[in-house]
Amino acid sequence: MARPKLKVGDITIEEVLILSEHLYKKGTIDNKKDRAKIDVTDAKITAKKNLIKKEGKWIQSGREIKFEFIVRTDPKSYKKTDTVKIHRFPVTFVLREYHKGFQSAFKWRTGSLKKPLFPTKKISEAKTVNAKNRIRKENLEIQNQNIRNGIQLQFFFNLEFILEKWGLLYGINWAEWSPNITNPDYIPFFDKHSYFCVTEILPKILNDYKPELYKIYTK
Repeated sequence: MARPKLKVGDITIEEVLILSEHLYKKGTIDNKKDRAKIDVTDAKITAKKNLIKKEGKWIQSGREIKFEFIVRTDPKSYKKTDTVKIHRFPVTFVLREYHKGFQSAFKWRTGSLKKPLFPTKKISEAKTVNAKNRIRKENLEIQNQNIRNGIQLQFFFNLEFILEKWGLLYGINWAEWSPNITNPDYIPFFDKHSYFCVTEILPKILNDYKPELYKIYTK
């Protein structure tokens, strides 16, 4: 079970970013940095919790800081099978100590807290062409509904189980099995949506942001 509260010694943003860059270069997983450049169109903060601005700087006012983003993508780095033109997924970060910036313990989630939907019928079980087409249509609608519900299935399949085990997952874990094929080393890494937020937005609002140091993480 994931740790309910963040504490000193938990995994930091910096550590996951370094692990991510290592995996991208190693080729163990898809290069999410490249996919973020190709697919992500923009992202914006939609909510901040326990963060107030005083005298021109942000101050932490509660135990943990929460940032909520909406990331929009126009997928081009892979062949889409859904019919939703622009994908919109929430991304949530919870930081223990705002003043530590990238050295803060944190949790995150890409996608909403809703439970993913899955097809109940297989095309291979259909007896006729009409039945096959009907199942294809139903399955496409389920796929589209997941996207409309803000559910990012790659995060669900590749990361949700692992992040829960590492104490990095924000929110409920719906994944009941480990991603032995897609992430056999069980290493946490930023998906393209969270990577975009971490590299393009968070550095600009964290108190300890130093451009010259930050470049070391993502060179």
